[in-house]
Amino acid sequence: MVSIGVSGMSGVAAVLGVAAVVCVSSAVAGEMLQEPQGGPHPGGTPRYMQIGDILGVLVASAVLYFPLLWLHLANIKGGGVGFGDPSCRRRKPA
Repeated sequence: MVSIGVSGMSGVAAVLGVAAVVCVSSAVAGEMLQEPQGGPHPGGTPRYMQIGDILGVLVASAVLYFPLLWLHLANIKGGGVGFGDPSCRRRKPA
């Protein structure tokens, strides 16, 4: 992040936001890849496995909302405007 001009609290917020999205998407993708192999053995039908997938994505999204809200409010408290703050963008040399 430093190489593209983002540092300080805004850099931390950007890294944590990207890491959270990558972490959740990787976890959901890994679960969905393993599900067709292990789901039918305990009696899971494709219908119930898809319902579980949808619930998993919804729960993960709901849980991820709170750290992202915390980062957004921390940026505002630090004098920014939240996500999309111009100070978080790469600055062009004068």
